[in-house]
Amino acid sequence: MRGFATTTCVVWLAACAEVTPPQRSEGDALVGRVVPPGSAPWSSATGGEDVAMQVSDAAPTDGPPPAPTEQPTEPPTDAPPPAPTAPPTDAPLPAPREETCNGVDDDNDRVVDDGDVCGAFVQARCRLWAGWADSDLGPTNASPTWYDCPPADESEGENRACTSTRGDGRFARLGLNGNVNGDDQLALALTCDDTPDGVGAWVQSKCQVFLGHADENNGAADGAAAWGGCPGAPNPSSGPLRCTSTGGDAQFRALNLQGDTDGNDDLGLAWRCDDPADPARAEAVTGAVRVWMGWADNHNAPDTGADVWGTCPVEVQTERGEVRCVGSAGDGRFHRLNLGGDVDDNDDLGFALRAAP
Repeated sequence: MRGFATTTCVVWLAACAEVTPPQRSEGDALVGRVVPPGSAPWSSATGGEDVAMQVSDAAPTDGPPPAPTEQPTEPPTDAPPPAPTAPPTDAPLPAPREETCNGVDDDNDRVVDDGDVCGAFVQARCRLWAGWADSDLGPTNASPTWYDCPPADESEGENRACTSTRGDGRFARLGLNGNVNGDDQLALALTCDDTPDGVGAWVQSKCQVFLGHADENNGAADGAAAWGGCPGAPNPSSGPLRCTSTGGDAQFRALNLQGDTDGNDDLGLAWRCDDPADPARAEAVTGAVRVWMGWADNHNAPDTGADVWGTCPVEVQTERGEVRCVGSAGDGRFHRLNLGGDVDDNDDLGFALRAAP
């Protein structure tokens, strides 16, 4: 191996000495010695001072050693894992608004038409009309009017009468005349205001008031789902359980009474909304509204505009006293009112349309 010479200055000797690495042969020690200038090459006989210097086996090169280089890496063979994805989220809700009766969750509480908004709407924007006629003088088919109603809110004659609710939740009185029997008719109609959002039209077409009659105390049990052919197929002029409805088109439909109307006769009342395309909405409006019907004997009926009829709306009174009343209960079923005594010209019926309490 060929050596090389370097010059080292030792401060404490104030002189420079030439360090000459040994000519290595097998068995030589890897220790250099300080050789004074001009002396013979290093040998074991030279008395120079040992210097701790590691001698490398690498071949000498000119210039600085090359910079270290990174080891090449092989490209990954497996595909990288997919980037994490954010969990799916619901579409953002529109800005909350005041809840209204429109079939929409306006206030973003995930309940459609909650609170009393639909009951308040029906009470204020819809009207329940009632008509009576003696001697079969009422219209024989569905009719937009009954006697003077509408446009009159209330009208009474010798053999016909009509009345309507006024948007305030109070009772409207329907006066009867003469002996009420098998040639008398009762009729109902429901009208609602047109509204830009279509709610009035929806209520008028999807919700109905049903009125039933039965002689000999054969009325359906209170809370029955049906009264004769109602709600599906009204039978207003035949059968032991007769019934009619408002029909969903703002027209009057007559119910023909049977026999002498007296203390063994029953009337049935129901309020029900049906919409196969939106059954939840129909159920909500059914429960949000109360229709009330009262009967009074011996001129004990309150005047139109009364807030109460007997004990209604606080409590129904269906089978005792000269002033009786029943409510629709918000369940879509029929609720029975038993008449008391002979029904004649000192008897009155009453109807109210209001929000559920």
